[in-house]
Amino acid sequence: MVHDMEPEERPIADLTRQYLRGEPADIIITGHTHFERLDYRDGVLQINSGSATHPHLWSTRLGTVGVLDIAPGNITARILRLGESPDLKNPGRELFFDLEAYQQSPTAP
Repeated sequence: MVHDMEPEERPIADLTRQYLRGEPADIIITGHTHFERLDYRDGVLQINSGSATHPHLWSTRLGTVGVLDIAPGNITARILRLGESPDLKNPGRELFFDLEAYQQSPTAP
């Protein structure tokens, strides 16, 4: 878990080299941007839950949270919207990833 890995879309090898001293990772959890992200690249699940109260750097309002479930043989991750604040739109997106389903899909490498 690292607070800031901006820009998060850099290659996983670059992120691990710069922020994890080159150590391999199965899951990277970041924050700081206040934008939700759920990517599976180069065998690494990358999660940014966004922000529960300051989504997308907008004014204080309900945003998003992340839920990570690690079980024998599978990992699932979700980004969930917390609803709407009175008169303030929640800009967050709900996202979902299931490693087992991904590995069984015909598009998996």
